[in-house]
Amino acid sequence: MSLIEKIYKQKNDLYFNGSSEDLIALIPTGDHRILDVGCANGNTGFMLKKTGKAKEVVGIEINEPAVQIASSQLDRVILGNIEEVELPFAQNYFDYILCGDVLEHLIDPWQTLKKLGNYLSPNGFLIASIPNIRYWKVLKALIWEKKWEYTHEGILDRGHLRFFSYVSILDLFHDAGFRICKIFDRHRHSLNVRLFNVFTFNRFCDIFTLQYIVIATMQTEKYKKF
Repeated sequence: MSLIEKIYKQKNDLYFNGSSEDLIALIPTGDHRILDVGCANGNTGFMLKKTGKAKEVVGIEINEPAVQIASSQLDRVILGNIEEVELPFAQNYFDYILCGDVLEHLIDPWQTLKKLGNYLSPNGFLIASIPNIRYWKVLKALIWEKKWEYTHEGILDRGHLRFFSYVSILDLFHDAGFRICKIFDRHRHSLNVRLFNVFTFNRFCDIFTLQYIVIATMQTEKYKKF
């Protein structure tokens, strides 16, 4: 068993039992083929099918107990590490590829994005959520308390191998051959935070972002607005 597999084996059931409702909301109704990388128990894919947003959902998951549950909810679930498994699908097969809190767990997310891009349809989108290492609580602990402590979940999750800021996220997708259609904060800010950003001319607005959502396409020419 690899170190990564051991880390996921230590996660509790709640870690695998959620659904990415904000990612689901970004997908329009339709007969889409969707690949959910890191599908956990399959709840996200189940909701996509239940709400009429997918005719087929394929999941990839490294945790075997989660795969057993997801297999009852999705059309197909592949057990394994996305960096290692060969995907048995034709080029451009999927309309949407979801990477919800996945890329930061990979050894080489750059190469993995290139790999996934081969399976994305010409008019398809890859949607990812990625934590922001410049979040103020991480900076506070590092600068004022001299701490960099890994946790069971969150930005400094023990399973995170890579860390990204707004700028490095842009570079990640650009280097992998994607064009970002939209990148935005996953959470709404309080009035105090919005006022702070106004008075500081948005110079430090990224430190209040816990997580980014990225919508990207492989289209090299002008793409439709998402």
